[in-house]
Amino acid sequence: MLKPTFFYNYQALEHFSVEVAYNAAIEFDSWECEEKYDDKWTCDTNNKPMFGLLATEFELDGFVVAIKGQIPISQRNSLYGKLGAQYYDYSFSRNGYTVESEYGTGVLFEAGWQYQWDMGIGMNVGLRYQDLGDLTLKSQNIGISYAF
Repeated sequence: MLKPTFFYNYQALEHFSVEVAYNAAIEFDSWECEEKYDDKWTCDTNNKPMFGLLATEFELDGFVVAIKGQIPISQRNSLYGKLGAQYYDYSFSRNGYTVESEYGTGVLFEAGWQYQWDMGIGMNVGLRYQDLGDLTLKSQNIGISYAF
């Protein structure tokens, strides 16, 4: 699953900021390939139903507003936590037809570690929890940022 997130972070106080973000997620087909003989391969898609639904595709769009707190460990290292509200819209589909969908508001929690270099480039690693109504997402995240 690919989960790109684009965000803007406004540093309101020394250790607190406000963040707005766009989240997305797309489920890719899984392929299984096997060599039959002498460099001849056969590949098949591994579209298994998700969550007991007759769905093989998943798509998510979400907008987040969050408060982010940071606890410095050293000059460049810090731990962070986020608490936010999000608007979400997701759907499960099969062969282009929607099987199940939902939209609404939910909460987002994230905690992790971040490192900021002098040139403004940073990286972070975190764990995220998203409540999307009937669906709950728990994910590990790796990110790159730039402060200007």
